[in-house]
Amino acid sequence: MKTYKVKLMFSNQEIYDFWVAQMYLVRDCYNFASNVMFDEKLPLNIKSVHNRLYKEERERFQSLPSQICIQINRSVLSNY
Repeated sequence: MKTYKVKLMFSNQEIYDFWVAQMYLVRDCYNFASNVMFDEKLPLNIKSVHNRLYKEERERFQSLPSQICIQINRSVLSNY
């Protein structure tokens, strides 16, 4: 696997602020899902994780697209 270090260039501050806010939302959603899975000891299958987390994630993190929430759940599940 190769790793690349890149510097992102944005055309204006507004676009930069948008993407930074999105990254923080993804981080917060990931931490939320991770904490719930760890604290509640959910069964380690995607259906139970989705049933428990998806609706609450969509309410808490309304500006995140639904596919991002689903991908976060899969990622947290695979890390456990």
